[in-house]
Amino acid sequence: MRLAVAMLMSSLACVAVEGLLRERDALLSRSTIERVESGDRLLGEWLRGQVMITDHLVAAIKSDTQRSASMKGDFRFLLDQISAELKHAKETAANDRSQAVDVREFGAVGDGVADDGPAIRKAIEVAASRPLGQRCVSIPNGKYKVEGDPKNPGRNLVLSGLNHVTVFGGTMTEILIPQPLSVPLVIRDCDDVRIENLKIRFMNRPFTTGVITERISNDTVRVRIDPGCGSPLAPAFKSCEFRGLARFYSGDLQAGSRRPQLSSILPHQSAPSVVDRGSGLYDFTFKQFLPLDSGYRAGVRIAFYARTYGNHAVNNLNSSRTRLVGISLNSSSAMAFVNINSERPFIADCVVEADPDTYVSTCADGIYLRGGSLGGLLLNNTIRHIGDDFLNIHSLLSPAHDGSGKELILKKQWFLKYLKIGARLGLIPVSKGINEPTVEATILEIEELEHTYKVILDKDFGDLVTNVKLQKHPELKKADFLILLDNQCHGLVIKGNRFEDGLSRMLAGGRNWLFVDNVIADTLNHPFLINLCPEAQGPENAEFVAPRNVTFANNRFSGLQKTLFRCGGSANQFRPIDPEYPTATHIRFENNQIRQFGKNGHPVFNFATAQFVTMTGNRIEADVPQDKPAVVSFKPDHSNVFVNFKQPYDLDN
Repeated sequence: MRLAVAMLMSSLACVAVEGLLRERDALLSRSTIERVESGDRLLGEWLRGQVMITDHLVAAIKSDTQRSASMKGDFRFLLDQISAELKHAKETAANDRSQAVDVREFGAVGDGVADDGPAIRKAIEVAASRPLGQRCVSIPNGKYKVEGDPKNPGRNLVLSGLNHVTVFGGTMTEILIPQPLSVPLVIRDCDDVRIENLKIRFMNRPFTTGVITERISNDTVRVRIDPGCGSPLAPAFKSCEFRGLARFYSGDLQAGSRRPQLSSILPHQSAPSVVDRGSGLYDFTFKQFLPLDSGYRAGVRIAFYARTYGNHAVNNLNSSRTRLVGISLNSSSAMAFVNINSERPFIADCVVEADPDTYVSTCADGIYLRGGSLGGLLLNNTIRHIGDDFLNIHSLLSPAHDGSGKELILKKQWFLKYLKIGARLGLIPVSKGINEPTVEATILEIEELEHTYKVILDKDFGDLVTNVKLQKHPELKKADFLILLDNQCHGLVIKGNRFEDGLSRMLAGGRNWLFVDNVIADTLNHPFLINLCPEAQGPENAEFVAPRNVTFANNRFSGLQKTLFRCGGSANQFRPIDPEYPTATHIRFENNQIRQFGKNGHPVFNFATAQFVTMTGNRIEADVPQDKPAVVSFKPDHSNVFVNFKQPYDLDN
């Protein structure tokens, strides 16, 4: 009887999804994509990605009756968003660059000495007031020093509330940023803003590097600062005393390079207090993350970041259709490209890498995506030498403040742009060790109160653990999470990028996205690289929810032996994961080339808490024989090739 019911449900799911598939085929016909691509290569590339994503989504819906209704909701959402993007593209004419405003008309010099910030800001203001199709700003070849914007302290160029504006440079246009902790570019509350061909250069870098000469005690090391690097007592480091960070690298260098062979060889430390001992020597005394064991020895390389967490190089905030093309960046006191609550950003042909005389670029992540509903395109970028994660795809997860059943009280950290009538809201009972939504509801009503929102749902969430309940019952340890199910970076396409020499990982949340044709060459001395599961962040937060319908195909990975793809982390660090509810579902690994060096005993793939995993046509090669299995918790598939693994699969672990 149970089998018959399952077969009936699967049959009904197939019927429903065929209608969505026909709508997709009409919307994204070959002729439509080719027509779009002829005038807009990036949009065409993104649309091709949507075909692959929705093909995989159809297969997932047909194979998984438990999640089919939710995934059909994802499909419906994607089709509506794609339709809106095609409509926008058809109705919006490209800017005529021959009519661009030239920043030199407003006094810009481009000699690297004069402050050209006022002229550039004025040119953008004038262009933004022109009729649609004429809103272009040209910054010709030259070196344009841009001091801080007096109206926006700590920022250099702020584009706010603009629509359909293009700012472009020449082949040799440089934007010079004098202050090491500045934010060079902010795009806020904009639509269809395009920034192209700018080399953003920090004149004073927000980090310094050196070599440990002596371990003084279990909290202090003596460091010789590298030639050409700034003093760790400079004002930038003083202002970041509580947010700065120290990272550690091997003393050995890569052949023919100034770059260390290995990164993150020791646990990172908080910002030190620093004493000048003369002759380029400084004592670094650390206050947190101690002790400094014998591994912090002479010869180990250290990078001290004046890390701010908030002063990212390029901030794309609450905007839509932003395009960043041909941007290069040598540093940042935080992340390189940050996209928060922004829809369909395109980042293409950009380069983030260290200057030739050092081995550090940014002090934090390369590309960070959080809160957007419609994912964009990351195409042909190079992300190197960064101080933290290569790539982060995050979701807003937060408990209800109070309430139960169909009536919830939420804090005002939720954005009404996404928390709206008709939006899908999911309940993740992390208090029980569950890491995926078990109930999905539609928002029927929202009432704004003084400090909170009252939300009425069409389905009952039961007696969930709210913040108020957790305060009354601290033994529960963790409140249950809510998540906006449309707000998951759906449709993100990551293609043709190179990620190299980072200091940390990739955190891969979100739903319905592609990671294809990329090259990852890492020197990271860490147990894993790509996290396909939640990470706990205190009693009221987590990094992201379990990913779903994600494809990794035709990528090339090389690096130290580690777990490349890890499942098994939980949003609730206080109790075991419920084995009935996976931390990742419908994950595909197809035709990837993986080569690993060294030996540390970690499996290359760990699918211990994942379901509906497909792994075909991959080549996994180690340079020395490995005693441990390459793949944990996966049914063997003989289309995969393993070299130097005595036991490719382990189903018992």
